[in-house]
Amino acid sequence: KRELDRRVVQEYGGQMCAECNASFVADVNQPPWTDELCNALVHDRVFTPTTFPNNVRIHEYAVGHGIAPHVDGPIYVPRVAIVSLQNSVVMGFYPHRKPYDDAMEHYNDTFRFDSDIAQQRPHFSLVLEPRSLLVFDADAYYFHPHGISDKPADSLLEADAGPIVNRHLLTQTPADATSIERKPRVGVTIRNLLPRCNHAPERNEYCMRRVWKIAKPNDMPTNTSTSGSSPTSAATTASPQAKPASATPSPKATSSTPNYSGMSKPPTEGLGAPSRASPSTDVPSADALAEVNRKLDKIIATQVELQNAVKQLQVIAAHSATQQSSFQTEVSGVLDHLTSSILDVQSSVASNEDD
Repeated sequence: KRELDRRVVQEYGGQMCAECNASFVADVNQPPWTDELCNALVHDRVFTPTTFPNNVRIHEYAVGHGIAPHVDGPIYVPRVAIVSLQNSVVMGFYPHRKPYDDAMEHYNDTFRFDSDIAQQRPHFSLVLEPRSLLVFDADAYYFHPHGISDKPADSLLEADAGPIVNRHLLTQTPADATSIERKPRVGVTIRNLLPRCNHAPERNEYCMRRVWKIAKPNDMPTNTSTSGSSPTSAATTASPQAKPASATPSPKATSSTPNYSGMSKPPTEGLGAPSRASPSTDVPSADALAEVNRKLDKIIATQVELQNAVKQLQVIAAHSATQQSSFQTEVSGVLDHLTSSILDVQSSVASNEDD
């Protein structure tokens, strides 16, 4: 835990780069409950395998605590999920504001309770009730600072908080309430933290593949048997859920699996490119051909989805280039290794076509 001005913070999901000591890099160092929460958000399509949640920040707010209006800045992919626990609070979103050129100024804003933006009335506000989930991105992420006041009570009057845009969804706040008394609260903020160096791109590659298996468990390229294995062994390893009976992982898949210090060794099963099984002389039935075509359609759809994800990150990079010229360098490692994921899918398509 770190005690900051008017809040206490815990952070999981990254560690300082051992090579440059100037950037966080992805790591699997989260408590089980936050890991399960991140997996659930991927499963429910709040995050995608290419913008996977790899950073969890837990804020503890006592009465008199808060976080001043700020935007999260270009070091995150612009989508935020906030899970609220314990007690309700009002979060305000403030009028449109041009982002800073210096990304650290966005963080510094979190302590500026007396800034000009903090003195303005919010453009709109939301009541964050316990067990609620708030997700925002796009303009709300880039241009509208959000914050929580440090006052002992939050006003619900439009003159003070702007319109409460989720009032019709509230289940724990009386319809005629004009304020909320502040009590201790915990906020769990979940994001994709972009690396600011390219020294450990394989970490992002591993995390991306792990999350892809959660989002699309039946579409991942899988490790199959070596070329000397029987067709029976190859069929055993064709399904991501099946465990190989007698097949041996290919040397390429085994050697490419990184072993990180302080990090669980990533599983090799289901993450490598498929190798060729021994050809069969049997003529496939019409049902078998239909099943192959169905799988090919799914693989091609997955390839298109990956390509669209690359375009999405390219748009993010282009948008942020005017804010911080180094941003494109920060995401280059992610884009490079996304390309290798696409090549894996293309290899799988070629393999199925040959079969």
